[in-house]
Amino acid sequence: MIPRHEEWETRLNDHIASRADKPFKWGANDCFFFVSGAIKEMSGMDLTHWIEGKFSTRFGALREAVKLGCKTIDEAEVKILDEILTRQPLCRQPVYGDVMMAKIFNLDSRHTGSTVGMVYPDGQLMIVPGNEGLVFATRVSDVEAVWSL
Repeated sequence: MIPRHEEWETRLNDHIASRADKPFKWGANDCFFFVSGAIKEMSGMDLTHWIEGKFSTRFGALREAVKLGCKTIDEAEVKILDEILTRQPLCRQPVYGDVMMAKIFNLDSRHTGSTVGMVYPDGQLMIVPGNEGLVFATRVSDVEAVWSL
């Protein structure tokens, strides 16, 4: 288990506020980079240092996933998160600071399918980058995985 900074909630809140108006951008503010930035703020661990600047498109992200031996971007995200964080049982209620993978549909016309995001304080919403900044995706029965530090 990764230890959290003493002031992890404040640091996570600041990270979310700093990204509130930044649009989705592959390799800079995509879902995995947003989650990785949150993890770095909460714990100091940087999950993206090895891929920073290596892609700026969905195809480029897929190319990096293939280098990890994965067939999809989602598979690569799961592989990395499983190695670093603690996967939680799906019956456990997610809490603020958890990372969630879920299927989302028509999220501001940008993405359909699985994505990772941060769990909002009420445990019912997932925060992810959208076209014009962070958006809240309602958590429904299609949650695929939840991890915690």
